[in-house]
Amino acid sequence: MQTPYALHSVLFSLCGSLVDFGSHCRTHWQRHADLPGLIHEAEQHAKRLAAGARQCLQHLHQRQLRYLWVDDLPAPACAVLQRPLSEISASNVDALQWNAQHLRPWPAPDRLWHALSHLEAPALHGSVLVSSDPATLQAGMNAGLWCIGLAVSSQHIGLSESEWHALPAPQQDALRAQATLGLFKLGVHSVIDSVSELPDCLDDIAHRLARGERP
Repeated sequence: MQTPYALHSVLFSLCGSLVDFGSHCRTHWQRHADLPGLIHEAEQHAKRLAAGARQCLQHLHQRQLRYLWVDDLPAPACAVLQRPLSEISASNVDALQWNAQHLRPWPAPDRLWHALSHLEAPALHGSVLVSSDPATLQAGMNAGLWCIGLAVSSQHIGLSESEWHALPAPQQDALRAQATLGLFKLGVHSVIDSVSELPDCLDDIAHRLARGERP
């Protein structure tokens, strides 16, 4: 099936996106920078995919959109975090698991450009970055990509899915509004709660492309 819109490539942050709702591992690494502790943290927060991640990746496969994850956490931690992705049948995954520690750190765009070259992306304006991390999103904007910020699953809020759903609605609304505002201040093109909302968001960006908008 040929994709009905001009998007062709989607890059994900691993932490706080497809896994590790709340981005606990990134927060831990920024505070402590000890690899054994980070790997232990990853073990605790990589037991399953984030809600909606499986359906999201299946949607990308159906649309014939190629995708991969790009993260700047140490490779051993990424290896732990990516384990839940193996739950998805290989026939449903057209993705490369790719990490490039030797390239310049965020917000330099190098990692994203190299990732897109692995995907053989034909153009930047049909490529999307999905992340909850401000530095990664800044790199995406520097790279010339459409950037989608994840608010509720981000380290801005830092709660697990169960903790988030246990909050009363007014508190959820206040935290969501604060995180969303912070992401829009970065200059991202769209903000959603988590990857469960990504299919509709991608359709919206495709319509914007059709109207002649560019990232």
